Amino acid sequence: MDFLSVVSGAIGATLLTCIFNLWSKNTDYKNDYYRKVIDKRLKAYESLEKIAGVFESTRCDFATDKITLAEVETECHSCFTNRFFVARTIKKIGEINDQSLWISSKIHNKINEINDLLLSCSEEAIDFNLQESNDSELEIIRFGVDNFSKINKMHIELRRLIANAMMILYDVKGFLKERGNDLKNSVLKK
Repeated sequence: MDFLSVVSGAIGATLLTCIFNLWSKNTDYKNDYYRKVIDKRLKAYESLEKIAGVFESTRCDFATDKITLAEVETECHSCFTNRFFVARTIKKIGEINDQSLWISSKIHNKINEINDLLLSCSEEAIDFNLQESNDSELEIIRFGVDNFSKINKMHIELRRLIANAMMILYDVKGFLKERGNDLKNSVLKK
């Protein structure tokens, strides 16, 4: 073997090692990035689960000390049992909207639909200042009862969307591509 063969072999091996190391570092970087995206998404979905939980149905007894609508129990979502819960739910939805980058567009749209419905209950009844008022309490409960089936459908759809998103949470590349397309389309519509 001559000196030139040995040197060219060493240079070739060094180049292959460098190329492999660059490829490996790039893969590690992408994997770390995907891990961080998944962590952000998991936090957002944990918040979504908390919101979905306040829409579990409960029995509302209107024959209480403060409110006498009828001596009947009827179905209502737990967040409508008093105005404090409604105000807290709207606040939590606002916090989820701060994390909207990490949830699917379909879920974000469903959350906004629920938020719009909650906000359609008069601000006076929600009473963000949390002052005592039996009339606003009654209005909140009536709103919850009157809109039970509509809210229940939204709740079921939200749960379905969350479950579907959780099944493909690992697909960061697909999620980022979908979000990019959604953002691009929303800008083009304006």
